[in-house]
Amino acid sequence: MLKETTALVEDAGIDEAYLDITDVSLTAQEVAARMKHRIREETALTCSIGIAPNKLLAKIASDMQKPDGLTIISETGIEERLAPLPVRKIPGVGPVTEERLGHMGIATIGQLASLPLDRLVHDFGHAHGRFLYEAARGQDDTPVITHWEPKSRGREITFQEDTGDRQKILRTLAALSREVADEIAQQGYQALTVSIKVRFSDFETHTRGKTLDEATDSYEALKRAAFECLGRLELYKKVRLIGVRVGGLQKSETQ
Repeated sequence: MLKETTALVEDAGIDEAYLDITDVSLTAQEVAARMKHRIREETALTCSIGIAPNKLLAKIASDMQKPDGLTIISETGIEERLAPLPVRKIPGVGPVTEERLGHMGIATIGQLASLPLDRLVHDFGHAHGRFLYEAARGQDDTPVITHWEPKSRGREITFQEDTGDRQKILRTLAALSREVADEIAQQGYQALTVSIKVRFSDFETHTRGKTLDEATDSYEALKRAAFECLGRLELYKKVRLIGVRVGGLQKSETQ
């Protein structure tokens, strides 16, 4: 439904998305009203929408009037709207950062905005310090990303009963390797690394990995690498879960 409004939609989770409606002919309020009506009519669900000049502010705005809200933050109202909010309202500020800021006497976004950049960089490091400095001022230049190149693909399975049967474990690992190989081949990727995960009956978990000589989507090559990884792991207890993951994905030359 969102993509009927604009093709510029970024999936940000199971129940969250960003839309760039810069070139949509309707006003932002009209877009929001239509979305809310359509979603309610077809799914019986409410949604909260935040409208703002950038993704950071839109996210903050969307949280302001849940569960069925519509909040607009304009260019001229950024400081006024942000200043009284607690610092945890900034996406990316978790309990650890909140606690550290609290020890500095900083509880609101307005108070955070009063700190100079060099102080934040000194206390939080260059990247996070600059992020806090810019976020407190409502600054964010990240675009709406409509397509992500995958970094890895994997499969894992939990046995119905913990098993010490090595042949069963090998057969399962082969089947998982087949599924992963088929998936990346269908999507036009080849993998450069293979890793396995083994979780024992007491939940102790180990991983082993291998870098291939060249990227491939060959089931036999990926299975062989997975088996080699398993061979470097002593199965001294019953196995609860086994998984295989491939990484270093790159487009196949035929794509």
